[in-house]
Amino acid sequence: MEAPSSIDGADALNLKVADIDAIVDYLCHVSARHEAFFLWRPTLRDPGDEFILELGVGSRCDAIVTHSVRDFDQARRFAIQVVTPSEGLKKVRHQP
Repeated sequence: MEAPSSIDGADALNLKVADIDAIVDYLCHVSARHEAFFLWRPTLRDPGDEFILELGVGSRCDAIVTHSVRDFDQARRFAIQVVTPSEGLKKVRHQP
């Protein structure tokens, strides 16, 4: 089966499918397996978001970037900031 030449959203980012494939390949290369812990679940309003919080806690991240900021209000229990994509970009741009 041939790969599609376009993916929803890729055009908006001015990316080709090959670019997206390269990004995913890179993320797979630099990632590490993580054992799931369910002891503190449920924590969030949306059970479908729990794995994102767990990933943030397990990787000791500083922030979670999401449009659903209110859904992640309990992330502060784990000292994780929750910011919108535009807030996240502003923080990245202001770092030395």
